Amino acid sequence: MKTLSFPSRKIALRPFQLLCCLGTFVLGPVALPAETLSGRVVDAATLAPLEAAAVTLPGTEQRTRTDAQGRFQFANIVPGSVPVTISYLGLETLQRTVTVVPGAGASAEFALEREALWLDAVMVSGSTGAQVAALNQQRESSAISNVISADQAGRFPDANAAEAMRRIPGVSIEREEKAGDGRYVSIRGLDSGLNAFSINGMRVAQSDEENRRVPLDTIHTGALSKITVYKSLTPDLDGDGIGGAVEMATATAFELGRPVRSLTLEGIYQDFAGELGYLAGGTFADVFGAEDQFGLLVSFTMEDRDTAGFVVGNDEEWIPVDEDNATQNAAWHPGEEMEYNTYANNREKWGLSAALEWKLSPTTELYFKASLNQFTDTELNNGRHFVMDDFEFDALQDPAVPLSYSTDNAVLAYGEYEQTEWELSNYIAGGTTRLGAVRLDYSAAYSTGQQEEPRDFEVFYAAELEDALGWDLSDPNFPRPIMTAADAARLADPANYEFDEVDMDYDQSEDTKWAVKLDATWAVNETLVLQAGVKGQFSERELNEANRFQSDEARHDSLATSGLLGGDSSFGDIGQSLVILGYDAGALDQLFVNRNNLFEDTTDPIPDEDSYVANEDIYAGYLMGTWNLGRWEIVGGARVEYTEVETHNQELVVIVDEDDPAYGEDQPGWNPYEEENYLLAPLSSRSTYTEVLPRLQVNYRASDRLVYRAAAFTSLARPEFQFISGATEAERDGGEYEVSLGNPDLEAAYAWNFDLGVEYYLDGIGLVSVNGFFKSIDGFIFNDAAPENEYDGQFLGSPATFEQPVNGNTAKIHGIEFNYVTRFTSLPGVMSGLGFYGNLTLQDSEADTGLDDANLTDVPFFNAPDYVGTVALTYDRSGWDCSLSYSFRDGYLDELMDGINIYAQPYESLDLQLAYTWNQVTFSVKVQDLLDSGDSPIRTLTRGDSRRFLNENSWNGRTVRFGTSWSF
Repeated sequence: MKTLSFPSRKIALRPFQLLCCLGTFVLGPVALPAETLSGRVVDAATLAPLEAAAVTLPGTEQRTRTDAQGRFQFANIVPGSVPVTISYLGLETLQRTVTVVPGAGASAEFALEREALWLDAVMVSGSTGAQVAALNQQRESSAISNVISADQAGRFPDANAAEAMRRIPGVSIEREEKAGDGRYVSIRGLDSGLNAFSINGMRVAQSDEENRRVPLDTIHTGALSKITVYKSLTPDLDGDGIGGAVEMATATAFELGRPVRSLTLEGIYQDFAGELGYLAGGTFADVFGAEDQFGLLVSFTMEDRDTAGFVVGNDEEWIPVDEDNATQNAAWHPGEEMEYNTYANNREKWGLSAALEWKLSPTTELYFKASLNQFTDTELNNGRHFVMDDFEFDALQDPAVPLSYSTDNAVLAYGEYEQTEWELSNYIAGGTTRLGAVRLDYSAAYSTGQQEEPRDFEVFYAAELEDALGWDLSDPNFPRPIMTAADAARLADPANYEFDEVDMDYDQSEDTKWAVKLDATWAVNETLVLQAGVKGQFSERELNEANRFQSDEARHDSLATSGLLGGDSSFGDIGQSLVILGYDAGALDQLFVNRNNLFEDTTDPIPDEDSYVANEDIYAGYLMGTWNLGRWEIVGGARVEYTEVETHNQELVVIVDEDDPAYGEDQPGWNPYEEENYLLAPLSSRSTYTEVLPRLQVNYRASDRLVYRAAAFTSLARPEFQFISGATEAERDGGEYEVSLGNPDLEAAYAWNFDLGVEYYLDGIGLVSVNGFFKSIDGFIFNDAAPENEYDGQFLGSPATFEQPVNGNTAKIHGIEFNYVTRFTSLPGVMSGLGFYGNLTLQDSEADTGLDDANLTDVPFFNAPDYVGTVALTYDRSGWDCSLSYSFRDGYLDELMDGINIYAQPYESLDLQLAYTWNQVTFSVKVQDLLDSGDSPIRTLTRGDSRRFLNENSWNGRTVRFGTSWSF
């Protein structure tokens, strides 16, 4: 087999790179601008501006598209009568002749009439209108992209940005385990941290503690007008985004083109919680001023709901009964600890979006946009944890007999009270100035992302089992503990649980970004447009992890007399008979508040060694040329990004006994709650690198409905700040250390990406498309065991295992996407409201980690399922707007382990939306995971790619939303 190889980014530019870089300077015949022809395109029925209408000048090579306000402009127009053709899917094509006057140019407004497919006015603001807008924007995009659009009031049927995006081909979501909400987005099998996310052109700050992921469940869709996923990158887009770039946009008053007053009220009910929550939202938009030169839009959402769920997990690897015979498949046991947890969460969200616009002059427009999203999750976790410290098992007489331990085992009554707050905010001020054939776009932006846990409190009470503990593994989703009746009665009595440990932590992660940007676009002649730009982005990332206190001696009462008991927690909602003791959330919170009266030395948090402060500055510039040669559109150029990263943290340099006379509590890192302590020393690191990113996109528009696309481009993924900090963490587990090492030598991953596809836009409203892709990622980053030859397995004279983020060799991903969207308008009567959309992505991946362990070589790439898809039946007519959507994805590799790798198992869901609009009032019912009665977990992680060896299962149940909205 012939092996494909790619030139290293560290050597001189190759011919392809030179072609892209130098091509932008091939200006051809340059002509000074003669006159300009500008205009605005609107819907004749509503007078709303139309974005992405195709505008051509027959007889010339000139072609452009309208912006979000329906505007377009041509330069270099010869005065006289100029024919103009305007095309927009779903509307009648318009042909007009405009007179361009010498010395004055021309400006005109064009109103497009609707085709017969528009059955009633309600369709304009329902899913059909949104689908029409999305298809037009996709058709006219220079890059390979997918768009989902809301209606003119900014309403999506999905609760958050991640849920909305899963309707896009090649996009899958990762659900968080507590409520089952979509949180992270994978594009073409690449982890969320390998994608770029922006709101209104400003990169979203990261709020997660240890990665570059963006939790999209924080962003409510009520304020968004559209979401665009770019799968090929042109030079004007940021350098990172190996999977793709996601641009989320909020609406503006000028874009809506009409006054908007809307209000939405919803009730929210989740099966397991059994409580009714609510959502309230509204949008106000209008233009004002003597000449309607100002536009204002304000949108808000508030949500308060309760959720509940169940998580079962195996804390350690599965252990063979005969530890010398790891292939004895019939005799494997859960590892050191099996955990059974119930969750009760209260979730409060609010979002605010505002946009102020000012038409300063006929050539200059200014704007200010703000987006704020806050999410608070308050959680009570009740658990029963079986701790098995001795792995001397009873011999098996019969493989059908449940496995059992031969020695005493401990059971922990676990309680956790945790409050987590997420906040994402984006502010951007900018404008556009047109100077004849030149347009200047400029902006300054600020973004913050924060995750804080002001309450993180765990308490353990322990009981001892007197008889053997067995396990029934017949149901791989729920290994069932088997014990004697006496032990079962013992676990049901809180008086048998003695205080074991209390642990209170404080965590805070914050990312702050500033950015300034300037782009200049010059219409050189009728075939060539040049664009150049510069951007500076400056980030500060801070992680504070601290131990407030930890004690296993301060309280000696039993659980029965602790005052912490609440009602029992049952697993009956998921069909299991297990009942465990429960804690009271208010009592746990009060214990946290009164900790200084109950425990000693609890006033100041003690910093962990992995706390750090990091700064990342990125300076970027690009050159891009767009050639319109009849039906050909060629976009080529290159982007250069210089990155400077500086980290400041503490390095663990030695571990000592707290009784050592050379060490005392005045030393940094001393913790009175630990048997062993460590010395901390300041540690700083600095790295710089420059990446050249050539990019080329070719589109052939065979007709208004048929588009062929090809792209070849490069992109990168920067290492997480914490990975390059160089900090060392060590934790003793028995007689062995588990050591985590930083790696200041990590490099950014660099990817070559190739796409080839075709799109055909059907009569009426529809699309058939096929797109193939290939990615080769050099130096991908993963966090796993360090190469064995670098360490001798010893740390401070004791046996040790090491983990370290490293650059892998090469990962390759290839696949094909199918997309089909249609409306059956030719059907008779009420059947003409039926529609269908479906997409399927098939892909394959492989990753060469560069490690010697056979378990860690030639594995699939992370978070890359073999297939992802959605199939939906829709109906939009006579006021009804309904959809039944089935989404599915295959399993994927979630994490590399020293033993058996962790896999996420396949997942599927069925979602329903029913909405009816009468006289501008809409009534709706939405059901997420319609068939989720609790019988099966919504999220399953296993050791190995089969369901046999459980790592963690989560159950969440269905969520129902019902309500009404008014438009005035």
